[in-house]
Amino acid sequence: MPDTLLTRLARFAVDLQSEDLPPGVVERVRLQHLSTAGAIRQLSGTALARELHRCTGRRGPAVKSTGGTGPVRDALRLHSTLAAAWSWEDQLFMGSTSVGGVTAAWALAKGCTVADLVRATAAANEVAGRLGAALLIGPDPADACGEIHALAATTAAGVLEGLDAHTLAHAMALAVAAPSRMPFGVLAGDSPARGMATAQAVVRGLDAVGLAKKGVRGPLDALGAPDGVLDRGAWIPLRAAFTGLGQAWLSQTLAYKQLPAPLIWQAPLQALREVLRRHVKAADKRLRADQVEGIELALPGPSLALAHRASGRPATTPWAVPWRLSAAVGVLVADHDLCGRTQDPEVWAAIQDRVSLVASKVSVAHDWGLTMDLAQHTVDIWAPLLAGVTAAEIQEAARASRSVHGVPRSPGAAGLLALIRTRPSQLLEQIRYGSGNLADARIDEWQYRLGAKVRVHTTRGGTWPEDREIPEASPGWSWDKTRTSVFQKLSGADGDQAAAAALCDTGPAEPADAWVRSLLLPA
Repeated sequence: MPDTLLTRLARFAVDLQSEDLPPGVVERVRLQHLSTAGAIRQLSGTALARELHRCTGRRGPAVKSTGGTGPVRDALRLHSTLAAAWSWEDQLFMGSTSVGGVTAAWALAKGCTVADLVRATAAANEVAGRLGAALLIGPDPADACGEIHALAATTAAGVLEGLDAHTLAHAMALAVAAPSRMPFGVLAGDSPARGMATAQAVVRGLDAVGLAKKGVRGPLDALGAPDGVLDRGAWIPLRAAFTGLGQAWLSQTLAYKQLPAPLIWQAPLQALREVLRRHVKAADKRLRADQVEGIELALPGPSLALAHRASGRPATTPWAVPWRLSAAVGVLVADHDLCGRTQDPEVWAAIQDRVSLVASKVSVAHDWGLTMDLAQHTVDIWAPLLAGVTAAEIQEAARASRSVHGVPRSPGAAGLLALIRTRPSQLLEQIRYGSGNLADARIDEWQYRLGAKVRVHTTRGGTWPEDREIPEASPGWSWDKTRTSVFQKLSGADGDQAAAAALCDTGPAEPADAWVRSLLLPA
């Protein structure tokens, strides 16, 4: 078998054993299953779930969140659609692997143990997460990259199906050979089509395993070949992403989304939710939409760029809310939460006017200090990944980015001070001398410095401030609070969190299909 990026990834996935996984990785992957199930539970009563259920078979080994069991492929399509449709899936460093890695493991859980599912999902994180990291400097958000979803599903399914390295490598090649980039209009659209598009990639990953088992062969150099997946998918392909297998664990970077929205908007929305809680505590009543005079959001560059890219699109259904920052802010103020309840047609109809009123009073601005803190921290931790990237390449990528994300405003006095303090030339030196081996990255120190400064101005003249450096339930946040937030996501705000905690701690030798049934179908 030739030595290519895909054959190295396949050998790692096949050789990975449960005892090889660090305890911290095992804990995070278990929470990944609970968090994904929590998102699906909250959407299992929607019209989308009912329509998908009618399209599934009634006989088969795979548990369905809508009730009963069905064929593996049908269950996978159902769950991957629901997991992705409302942007509530978890993410690790620049790789949206939860949808494919978790739902493919669930679909093949029959006859496996909980430890098997954890091992397969961890392998999917490490393999597909590396593809996401390699595409970091590119035009598309990670969750728009169908090849990441497909590769995660192929890896998890291939491990559980017992493929050898040669066969799995070809399955991976088949999965990524036809990249399916989701257009931004679909990703941020006003319908659940985002979930269906993601599910197509995930199912393709499963199909690739079946084809490879029957002898079909794929292009093993699909990733690294000139003008291959990496060259076509990124402005600067970061090939160092595929190093450090078994030493650098990307699963440690998992962030669990508390709210249905892109990861880079979690902090401002969480900060606003905290302001609303404080208002109730201080005034003994909720802040009304007509009491909002203005809401100011100061964001780092990536968060602001996405807000501008998605602005101007109406939010006529709840499916659009996660990708409309102003509308998401409006829902939080109007209903004091953003959860499965928002999908209730009666609730949505009742709050639409208030959502629009608040959304019209939201302003977003760039905070250069937050941007430069993100840049400095990223280089400090991920210099080995960025090794060899030149100033000229960065300038060329910046020019390409401007055509997609717009032109950032020139920094004012405060922005210039932030730039000077960060010393961009020093950052370039760190990158220049990076080792090129992810084993040298200080992954256990990584934080998503995607913070926010939120100011809520009320008609009574009061201003309520709240600042965040990182999103809740992400690396660097309290581990106990992270666990609690995931348990709440699974069980609901008023549900049995003790039962969720017990599910998280289910013994590794327990039957996986029973565990999946408990995750997806509340008692």
